Amino acid sequence: MTDPGLSCVNPPIHQLPDELLAEIFSRVCCGHPIMPSIRSDPIWVVQQVCMRWRAVVRNTPTLWGTIKLRRPKSHANIGTVALRVRLCLKFSGTSPLSISLPERAFSLNLPVRVYEDIANHSDRWTSLTVDWLSYDHVLSTPSVQNLIEKRGLAQLRKLTVKNAQESYFEILQSATALEDVRFFSSCDLPDASDLFPWSKVRRLTIDNCCTLSSNDIISVLSTVPSLEVLTWKDSSIWLLPSQPEAHRVIVLPCLKTLTIQHSMDHLQTLPNTMVSKMFIPFGL
Repeated sequence: MTDPGLSCVNPPIHQLPDELLAEIFSRVCCGHPIMPSIRSDPIWVVQQVCMRWRAVVRNTPTLWGTIKLRRPKSHANIGTVALRVRLCLKFSGTSPLSISLPERAFSLNLPVRVYEDIANHSDRWTSLTVDWLSYDHVLSTPSVQNLIEKRGLAQLRKLTVKNAQESYFEILQSATALEDVRFFSSCDLPDASDLFPWSKVRRLTIDNCCTLSSNDIISVLSTVPSLEVLTWKDSSIWLLPSQPEAHRVIVLPCLKTLTIQHSMDHLQTLPNTMVSKMFIPFGL
């Protein structure tokens, strides 16, 4: 008979191939913010299990492709966070990066060099989430901006922006592959000029943007010929009938999904007015 005490010497999970383990780890580790404590960070917890798991994690670049920073509750372990950002950049190799920066990036007290390191890999960014609530946001730092301009944003496909003024979008001019753009919380829309690459955007979300006029919307929609999905939620839009843009008809030949949601009673008539200015395919 087999000794019951030896029944776990070679558990079934150790018989899984490395590729399957890596897939399991990706479901557990990816998408979590970089935590100040190793005990709270899944990608570091997994590496403590055994040498094989550690090797699988270290040799799977896609597991390191999410750099999601957030403000810690205290100034403790700032050095640990900075080190792990650099390790993410190192072990991710040439894999795509998903970057998420908090509202007051400098409140993390991380050295600017850390953000410069992230910006030096901007040509690998495929997703960027940024809250520009603070005027001293790290993306406004000249050294960071220069690196982004040098490396470019050729692979950036998804952009989520909160609290941005129109001038902030200049840094995104090289993001010519953008497909999914989302604006939230008092965010200006970049105009139809060369400030923003609208041409390939297929999904557009405008959510809780309270500073927009109908002219802003019309100007943007008229420059998004590939738009397939438009979501417009709880945004205070007012019409300017005296303006030429208010009488312009928008052609959206590729639109497949249109979602308009407003919670305020006095805004219920505005979506209908805006929709009346859209020429939408019958297949919608």
